[in-house]
Amino acid sequence: MYTNITILFIIAIVLGFYFLFISPKLTLVNSVKHDTALHNHLQTIYLGAEYDPRSCTKLKQHIQTFFIQNGKTYEIYGTDKCEAMNLSSLRREQDQIMKYARRIPFRLPNDGHLQRDIENAIDNLEKIIQNYVYDAASRHGQRIY
Repeated sequence: MYTNITILFIIAIVLGFYFLFISPKLTLVNSVKHDTALHNHLQTIYLGAEYDPRSCTKLKQHIQTFFIQNGKTYEIYGTDKCEAMNLSSLRREQDQIMKYARRIPFRLPNDGHLQRDIENAIDNLEKIIQNYVYDAASRHGQRIY
């Protein structure tokens, strides 16, 4: 039926496929899932959902889109134009995230502690998102300033 060489060849192909395509995406999912700083800052920002529900909803949508675009940067195949397009869409989503996040403190009531906490969380969220963009750019050998 099948020889040992054929079975070893099929196993080698399956392992190669796993390490080239599946493993990087699992790494991304695990890094996002276990990023406690990201989750803590997002929870703090979402405290403003009571006062600005539209911006919080849009923020959630753009964060999801950002991580989908970030997952696409793990794909190895593609041309330089596709890689640049993925990075530009990643930067565009980063701008949209920060646009909606920066709107939230303006809708808060006159509560200095809540405003300070949310503004600090937004600043830290910007740094975290920027690190994801730098990581995606460095995977493709590009520099972002």
